[in-house]
Amino acid sequence: MGNDPLTTMTADKIGGNTAEVQEVQTIDIRPALNTDNTGSFVALGGDFTLSYTDAYNQEWTTRPIRVATRITQTAITATTNTAELSIPSSTVTATESIVKDVQRRLEMFELYDTIRIHGADFNSGVAQVTTITDIDCTHDLSLAGVTTDEDCKMVVSPAVVTFAAAADKEIFISLVSSDTGEIGVKRMLQELPNQVIPSITVDETIALDSNSYKVTFSDSANSGDQHMLKCKVASCDTDGCQPRKKAIKGLYRSVLTSSGSSSTSSLASAATWATNFQTGVAHVAGQTTVATTRAIDITAVTGTTLTLGAAYMTALTNAQVATVYQIQDFTDDHKGVITGGVKAAAITTFAATNTQAPTDASWVAAAAGQNKLTATVSADIIVAGDTISVACATATNDGYYKVSKSEATGYTVEGHITANSVDEVCVIKKVAASPCTVTETVKGTSELLTCSRHGNCDSQTGLCACFAGYTGEDCATQTVLV
Repeated sequence: MGNDPLTTMTADKIGGNTAEVQEVQTIDIRPALNTDNTGSFVALGGDFTLSYTDAYNQEWTTRPIRVATRITQTAITATTNTAELSIPSSTVTATESIVKDVQRRLEMFELYDTIRIHGADFNSGVAQVTTITDIDCTHDLSLAGVTTDEDCKMVVSPAVVTFAAAADKEIFISLVSSDTGEIGVKRMLQELPNQVIPSITVDETIALDSNSYKVTFSDSANSGDQHMLKCKVASCDTDGCQPRKKAIKGLYRSVLTSSGSSSTSSLASAATWATNFQTGVAHVAGQTTVATTRAIDITAVTGTTLTLGAAYMTALTNAQVATVYQIQDFTDDHKGVITGGVKAAAITTFAATNTQAPTDASWVAAAAGQNKLTATVSADIIVAGDTISVACATATNDGYYKVSKSEATGYTVEGHITANSVDEVCVIKKVAASPCTVTETVKGTSELLTCSRHGNCDSQTGLCACFAGYTGEDCATQTVLV
């Protein structure tokens, strides 16, 4: 199968001719949706796979591709960061260095990952590439049930230059292994059996909370309109599941800004802040009375309280704070939240992109397709055609809606609603069908013809016998000009 080299134009919808183009599909990886506004995912990691369906409707699935993880010091303002990442001079030897993180995010990486350490304030702006040889984010409990505090750290080799954490310093740590990013996507698709994709080009856009890959099917063997790639989010780690992979995962963060009745075995606040945590291991950083960080075991979750399995905490009093992190796996049933691709944003605004939280929301019932969520919003953030999640204080019309019209006075939505004239707080987020979605950016209009229309196909061998003046496996290369 191939593209006829003699034709370069195709008929368009209005009867004219336009140049043939190759198919372009965009893969977007983003955090799973939490409908409230109590926290956000600040880093992504894990594995995904892509499935390609060829011209004969045979499906081929890649080996696991790593999500391109990136972490940085938390921005508080445009020029001020929280001092979190460091490479102390006392840990540097001739062959290795130790990287420390008081926010315990290093578990988003894996042993033997290749990472790039870079940033305007690291090594005079010159990036260094190194390999992780050890990661230690473990914790111990004393006989009294109190955790031993210690920063999360990883050993890297070869050694890198020192870096002192400071509020005005910029540093990033990015995963750059050969199975991640645009290199990983290109490599895994081109390594599918039988050269079903001989060649593609991939362009990446990597942010703290998103990955985007634009895949162009540049080879004549993949000419024309292609089947959509399929992206697998969930883990595949049970016996018999192939290819074996981990789930796409996110690092969830929520801040306890004031404590109500926090004890040594709970974290509690009068305000809702803990809804989206899961039972299991999490990490506490930035506790007012403790300089270092600690791991905790969550045994029960409510909107205001995390109940812990032991006396992990130093008790908090009112107005004291703590930041809690937890790595969470995503599933194929999750919806994704479109954050806009935050490269570095203040902790107070990290999840704000593509999210609205008006305090004057009300619902107006009208004819089908004309129901309106009335509120003071930005018509530029969410536009007609977007899908939104809505979570309001009264929960009257909580759910997912297709926006048919966007105005500064609110959103006209499709679907049934119940009228509610009481002004209330609603959290409105722009969502996608999954944490990993594929969209057709450019529809392929080149031809996909048997032997490119310039040869005969042997049905027994599957090989083309090219006519005189044409060559190649698919006879798509012209050797004689007419």
